[in-house]
Amino acid sequence: MKTKRFLRYLTVVLLALVLVFPFGEITAQKKKTKLTEVSSRVEDASGNAISGATIYASEGAVIVKSDTEGKFTTKAVQGTVILIEATGYAAASWDLSKDPTMAKIVLKDIPLKMGVKDMVNLPLEHQVSQRNLVGAVSKIEGRDLESYADPLLRNSLQGMAAGLNVIMTSGGMANNPASVYVRGLSRNGTNGPIYIVDGIERSFDDINAEEVETIEILKDATAKILYGSRAANGVILLTTRRGEAHKRVIDAKVDFGAGLTTRMPEFINSADYATLYNEARANDGLTPLYSSQDIANYKNSTGENDLLYPNADYYDYFLRDYNTYSKATLNVSGGNKNAQYAFMAGYMGYGGLQKLGPEPRQDRFNIRMNLDMDITSDISAFINMSAIIDSWKYGGLDHSSTFDALSSHRPNEYPFVIGEEYIKATDDGVPAYGASYQYAGNLLASMENQGNGNDQFINQQMTTGFNFDLADITEGLEASVSIAFDNYFYGKQVIAPKAATYIPVVDYGTLAEDGAPVVGFQLARAGVTDTNYNLNSKSTLRTTAMNAKVGYEKELGVGMLNASAGFFYYLAEVAGSSQNIENDNLFLRANYSINNKYVIEGSLSYMGSNRFIESKRNYLSQAIGAAWILSEESFMDVDAIDYLKVKASFGILGYDLATAHYLYENRWSGNGSHSFGEKNSGDSPGKVSLNSWGNPDLEWEKSREINVGIEGLAFNRHLSFEVNYFNEYRYDMIDQVDEQYAAMFGPFKYYTNYQEVTNNGVELDIDFMNTVGDFSYRVGANLTYSKNKFTVKDEVAYSDDRTTEGRPTSVIMGYESLGLFGKDVALEGAPKQLFGPYGEGDIAYKDQNGDGMIDGLDQVELGLNTPTTFIGIDVELKYKNWGLYALGTASLGGMKTLSNTYYRNNGESKYSTLAYDAYHPTRNPNGTQPSLTTTAGANNTETSDFWTQSGDFFRLKNVELSYTLDFAPGSVVKKSKFFVRGNNLLVLSDIEDLDPEAPNGGVTNYPVIRMVTGGVSVSF
Repeated sequence: MKTKRFLRYLTVVLLALVLVFPFGEITAQKKKTKLTEVSSRVEDASGNAISGATIYASEGAVIVKSDTEGKFTTKAVQGTVILIEATGYAAASWDLSKDPTMAKIVLKDIPLKMGVKDMVNLPLEHQVSQRNLVGAVSKIEGRDLESYADPLLRNSLQGMAAGLNVIMTSGGMANNPASVYVRGLSRNGTNGPIYIVDGIERSFDDINAEEVETIEILKDATAKILYGSRAANGVILLTTRRGEAHKRVIDAKVDFGAGLTTRMPEFINSADYATLYNEARANDGLTPLYSSQDIANYKNSTGENDLLYPNADYYDYFLRDYNTYSKATLNVSGGNKNAQYAFMAGYMGYGGLQKLGPEPRQDRFNIRMNLDMDITSDISAFINMSAIIDSWKYGGLDHSSTFDALSSHRPNEYPFVIGEEYIKATDDGVPAYGASYQYAGNLLASMENQGNGNDQFINQQMTTGFNFDLADITEGLEASVSIAFDNYFYGKQVIAPKAATYIPVVDYGTLAEDGAPVVGFQLARAGVTDTNYNLNSKSTLRTTAMNAKVGYEKELGVGMLNASAGFFYYLAEVAGSSQNIENDNLFLRANYSINNKYVIEGSLSYMGSNRFIESKRNYLSQAIGAAWILSEESFMDVDAIDYLKVKASFGILGYDLATAHYLYENRWSGNGSHSFGEKNSGDSPGKVSLNSWGNPDLEWEKSREINVGIEGLAFNRHLSFEVNYFNEYRYDMIDQVDEQYAAMFGPFKYYTNYQEVTNNGVELDIDFMNTVGDFSYRVGANLTYSKNKFTVKDEVAYSDDRTTEGRPTSVIMGYESLGLFGKDVALEGAPKQLFGPYGEGDIAYKDQNGDGMIDGLDQVELGLNTPTTFIGIDVELKYKNWGLYALGTASLGGMKTLSNTYYRNNGESKYSTLAYDAYHPTRNPNGTQPSLTTTAGANNTETSDFWTQSGDFFRLKNVELSYTLDFAPGSVVKKSKFFVRGNNLLVLSDIEDLDPEAPNGGVTNYPVIRMVTGGVSVSF
């Protein structure tokens, strides 16, 4: 059913393309195929030549540049329109049907930062020039993201903009979305921004970079307020590509490559494990489990299928050290003055690391069409449609379960396969697999004979609307209305047979003919036959959004007024018992620019949310801002300064995204049943329990925000820069305040507006570019520093230094270690530690309060688990047809807690190579790791600075080397670009074993992948 619906949707998209594309260009080409040579001169209002202007002829099929005298000659289809553009000037057009010849084309000079390319997108179809922007918005061009080969779009944002904090994570194949924050952590939990695609809150990661025109990062109150109650944490606003009149674009691109694993964990072999496990038992006062003969047999093991003495390198056996990547995209856009279109299609394929069993694979198909058309001289319409099919295939285990097994199943855990001389294979050829008392499952069995799964994601989006020019009513008046319908479907089909597994059991009391003990087998898991796919899970999400706006733009007095008022409505409906999300926003905005020198702006937003009781479902947010173009003042007549602006904004925004529904009502849930009657043999009605007490007086969470910035151009526009200081105070945050009541209150505690967090920092964006002959270069850098703290927090009011109020929300509280007992600290006479058994080789902690014991009262601040500083540095070099681009990223000020199984070698876990360095008084008296133990090692697993390490790193994120071939004007092919790309090529950090940004990579899931690709893009 879902597939049929998608096909119908796809048919509509293709039909619309067929209807529009021919009329925009093909029909015109059939009627006007004769080319004529035309010439002219491009100059400014003073008659000065404009060199380097771009001339688009024949609907963009021919592109030339004006020479140093402003002259150009090109060939164009008779009767068409030629478009002329130059930086710093308004675009002009030459209609050959009206003027076959034109001696000169005069371009109108426009103030700096007011050109078409300087327009900044804001929510709800608002645009403002960078010159008139009073807030803080960073802009990323979509083409700058194309060189990063990753299935998830957000992962390409790292290091690309000031104020954007991106932290990579470990996850399965194409399932490692980065943690993204705008200007750090604004609150305690739920700090992520919202993602807006073409005006609507939508999925972001499954969009190809080739579909993206721009991404704006909205950071201050004046920029965010228009989107309403979900925007206070920041907005990432993506605008897809649209067609432009008289600019025909046909781009095709393919690239292929391989991803190489980086910084994989290393584990020890069976013989060494047996030796060290005996050491752990001795440390615990136990006798050895493995004899010297056992250890010798492990050393002489035949491998992973040795029945009694297996020796398996799980990572080498089950994983390859690379995966595959492929991508192909097609972009077609253009149009005339009456209709413009953009059609984008793409395929992305991504393979997994697993080399046994069904190969994990992701195949994603994207198709998108954006259409703009004039219906009358006063009415235009648009329609945006897109469809995405994302198919994931995998074996019997998902990626997380696979890596959990790889990092926990010991090298001698079980023989992978039991030979047929012991147990015959099934009629279907499935062998008997080994198992252990600890693990009934066998990783090889799971990957080869535990079936497979198929996840399908189908994403359909449509937005349509109308724009009205109401100049007949009053000059400068316009209106627009739009509606969007999105459908998301996810279905998971699995077939899940299970192969039988057996534990080899040695009967030393019974000997075989050769004198060896008889080996028997204990069934650990019975086989299960399953030949049918089952719909294991599914979910459906439907969103509806409506937007209506009236705008007014006109010169009033000494300035230009740009004002708008409108209404926005958003509804997200999830099938099942999940609560619908419903928001609305009634807004008023006015921006007034005086003499292109002074700008003032104010906004009001009456936000609505269904998360509050009816009497409190609305909140009035407000924001104001101002800017001063200092470079227009006579006292700023400095040759080196081309443009200089200072700006400031202030606002108070409501926020509801982190607020659960129905907190204003008492909440109950089923809690078993109660039996009545003699001997409880009567009726057993169900009973309910109170979960939480409702609070009808709950108010909205609020964000008070201040931004002060300066931006400019210098040295003949070679240098651009922007610096912002920001301060945010988040208050009335909703919390149940458990610590304010005794435990005897139970559920009779209600949620209330309590917690408060302040966050402040500074961000810098700087860029320098220059051209010397055939060589051009650009160097850019961005930096964001932010640090927050609790000003009010729900916690016990300790009298000592353990309180986290006044500390950052990401603070790590733990113990200060003094080293290891027996090596660094004498065990005798040391304060008593209350976390569990300990002895020589265990971690010794500092008694902070001097009470003679180590307990929770001795915790101190160890650092922050989120970095405070994010840096991006990029370099772009061009020499003739060669190009080189490199991006480096860094984060500073964060700590990593090393807590996964690679670092913690205790209990019955698998031992990593760090176990070699475990302290032992005779084997390794200088060891740096805690002594081995067969227990959980509770004393050594407490959070302490023993396990925390600086997470600072620098990563060479992205490199592209390219060569471009330019073809003669009028050729079928305009240019071809050949490229080689590398991502995640190098990382420098104090953490050397695993990745410093994602230290769980390779342990609990896929590692960070180093991608190397090559390909070609062709423009027609």
